[in-house]
Formats: sequence, structure tokens, C-alpha cells
Amino acid sequence: MGTECPIPVRPGGGREEIAAEAAWNPADLAAFDARRKVVFDASSSATNARWSPFDGFELAGRVEATYVRGQEVYGDGAVVGAPGGGSWLRRG
Repeated sequence: MGTECPIPVRPGGGREEIAAEAAWNPADLAAFDARRKVVFDASSSATNARWSPFDGFELAGRVEATYVRGQEVYGDGAVVGAPGGGSWLRRG
């Protein structure tokens, strides 16, 4: 399996469109809104680290949703995937 994305990115395509495509194409996708600006807040990050060199920076764009193998794992600002749903892939 290659790393190329079989689904072209459509500027202005809504989250519903991405979700519909993810349902029939079990790919890893991210819905990214490049027009939405956001100020990064490290304390509300989903990682265990509560600091970041980007804390307080205004970023041009935001991930709205993420799909892994066709299933939504991130949406509405929160992780929504079930724990243990991924698998470790060895590099190389």
C-alpha cells in the first residue's frame, strides 16, 4: 500500500463530504480548514505535554476532523476514536 492519497482535496469541501468519502474509501483522511485562524493553547492540547513552543501563536488553519481507515477518530475539537483502535507500524 502506498502513501498517496486516492481522494483529491477539494477546496471548500465540507466535513460532510469528507465523511461520505471516508465511509466508502477506508483511507486515512484529515479535513483541514485553511481559512480558519486559531490561537494555539498548549494547555488544551490532546497530548500529555502541557507546553509547546507554539503556545500563543496564531495558526492559519485548523484540522476539523480526522479519519483512520474510514472511521472518524477526531472531530468537534475532541478525540472520538476508541482507545486501542490503531496499530504500530515499523519504519522502513
